[in-house]
Amino acid sequence: MSSLRPHLDEFANLRAQLLSFSDVHHADLGWRYQGGERTEEPALRIFVPRKRRDGAGLAPSIFGRLRVDVREIAVERQCEALPEAGRLSRKPLQGGLSIGPKRSGAGTLGVLVQRGKQRCILTADHVAEAGAEIHQPAPQDSLGHGRIGEVVERNEDWKALLIRLDTPEKKVEKKGLAKLLAPKDVEFRPSGTMLALPRLRSVASLEDCFNYWAARRILVKSGRTTGVTRAYVDGIDSDGVVSLVATKKGEEISCGGDSGAIWCTEEGVAVGIHYAGSVPGAPALALAAPLWRVMEGWGLSL
Repeated sequence: MSSLRPHLDEFANLRAQLLSFSDVHHADLGWRYQGGERTEEPALRIFVPRKRRDGAGLAPSIFGRLRVDVREIAVERQCEALPEAGRLSRKPLQGGLSIGPKRSGAGTLGVLVQRGKQRCILTADHVAEAGAEIHQPAPQDSLGHGRIGEVVERNEDWKALLIRLDTPEKKVEKKGLAKLLAPKDVEFRPSGTMLALPRLRSVASLEDCFNYWAARRILVKSGRTTGVTRAYVDGIDSDGVVSLVATKKGEEISCGGDSGAIWCTEEGVAVGIHYAGSVPGAPALALAAPLWRVMEGWGLSL
């Protein structure tokens, strides 16, 4: 068991208070940084766009047996950016491709999942609104697109969106006329398949995530904009949100349009849904919401 786990319950009580400050956008337990370099010491970390000039504290300097580390990093939800060429293909559908609602916005097709006998897509909650019609690739890519399904579940707390895929040759009524959607030539890779990564075979538990942190485990994702990127598990909050940092200094691990991508181990254990990253110019940081909560809550399987 990692040295962070015993502090989780106490941190959960403090976290809501920390997030009530307007300049605090994230707080977690993870490695302490000094002079921009990671130390070997665990800490309670508070993330702010800019540290307070007056030196006013957001929390005591010591939290239990942990030091408090206030980190100057701003993060943002990541949608609407130009994708890599090669991540627009509509055939076959798999994780890592561009998707978006009919009118505006774009994100990443995280992974194909099953809900009973129904094929669905998981992505980040801010990629589209509830009930939205979803196209692939995203219409904003301006490269030709077609409807593949519609949003059937949206949960802001889980940072997750579930899209039910249209069945082949589904008929819909539009102004009294029948229109065919999802033509037969749309192919689906098996559930859990992601572009250029191993097929997902299982989902990590909260305890697994703590172990990944302690072992400085490398996770990978396949995103619409940045493609395949690698990062270390750097911290975990009381909801199970994982923060990740680049394996190499100065390397970008996420950009606009990557929201919805699935972070996983190189052996195919799914960890979380990418939903935010640091703003340009800030140290590379990514946030991923726990996948186990979404899979259990919506009754999904890989």
